[in-house]
Amino acid sequence: MKTKGVYILSGFAAGVMLTGGVTMAATNLVQAQRNQATIHVNGGFATSGNSLIYDGSTYASLYAIQQSLQKAGLQTSWDGHDFNIQDPSLQQGLSASVALNSLSPVSIGESTIFAGGTMVNKFTDMFNNTYDSGMSVETKGTNGQTYYDVTYNLNGEYKQLKGTLVPDLTYQGQTQFPDVGNLTIIGDGQTLYSSGDVTSGINAPIQVSVNLTNVQKLEIKLKDGSSAGTLNWQYGKLGFVGVNLYR
Repeated sequence: MKTKGVYILSGFAAGVMLTGGVTMAATNLVQAQRNQATIHVNGGFATSGNSLIYDGSTYASLYAIQQSLQKAGLQTSWDGHDFNIQDPSLQQGLSASVALNSLSPVSIGESTIFAGGTMVNKFTDMFNNTYDSGMSVETKGTNGQTYYDVTYNLNGEYKQLKGTLVPDLTYQGQTQFPDVGNLTIIGDGQTLYSSGDVTSGINAPIQVSVNLTNVQKLEIKLKDGSSAGTLNWQYGKLGFVGVNLYR
């Protein structure tokens, strides 16, 4: 039996290939301290997973590393020997990302009777992924009457928007909700993206990518649906998180 471990590196270049691993024979058993590690990319896109500490080095789950990189818009692959990282934005001629939360909105609309939308600095989704930025709306089952509507002046400075649409941890293991909520992205009065009804039965977060070329004004509408999920008398949430814009 063979086991392989991959080191977490303090930095990486897009497109770089990391090769190799640590191999131990089953007869050479060692004792290692089990721990939890949280992997961040650019200060966000956090994913937590199990880690092991042995002989002064920390070994982390390759799956957790891949999840963080993928949430940052990077493509990864692992064939059992080679770990590849690619940045699609470089292939498309895009520059480094700017977090949506770093921009100042020109207007914020929120339902007054069924208030429940907000910008977030920590969001844990139904797959145990965590995000350090974005927005969310409580899923109260009001069929769109609970919403969060944010508008930004982009002045044609950005080419693309990327983010993740996903229900929060309240919905983990709950597959019975057909309409948690929905997301609409509007550029200069034209609908650029519409998610349709997001269900609690999705098997992975929904990755959103929108072309923003020449867009002057960007509006993001996040609404609840007809299904109200609760946990310990707290409403669940639908998040549009890890949102970045590219020039």
